[in-house]
Amino acid sequence: VDRFVAAVIIGQSVVRRRIARKRVDRKRSKVAMLNSSALRIQTAWRRCSAQIKYREMQRTEEERAFHRKCEESTIIIQKMVRGHGARRAVKMNIAARQIQKVWRGYVQNVEFMVSILSAITIQAQARALIQRRRFESTRNALIAIQA
Repeated sequence: VDRFVAAVIIGQSVVRRRIARKRVDRKRSKVAMLNSSALRIQTAWRRCSAQIKYREMQRTEEERAFHRKCEESTIIIQKMVRGHGARRAVKMNIAARQIQKVWRGYVQNVEFMVSILSAITIQAQARALIQRRRFESTRNALIAIQA
């Protein structure tokens, strides 16, 4: 029985070792794949950079001057386009502010007119009440005199 238990334990140990080794191998292969992907990207980038430098070295002085002029022209065009965009944005901002100013003025005017009309209505009602009371007192006085 002891030999049987020992054999089972050894068998379990072998199986566990195999499973652990497979896990480690899978992790190593993932890491290797990621490293190889990074290496491929780095290699491609270095190749591209080297090709650009090589082409630059192969250019004649005339080509370099032409290339510089093209870059300068491109920069000038970009400046002009960006300046136009900025000026247009400023104009749009000014127009938006003008619209907001007019709208806010209109809203304030409407609110003011409503408050004025409310005050006029309240005053008219108060005057009418005062007149009714005077009329009542005058009428009551006349009725008292006549009676």
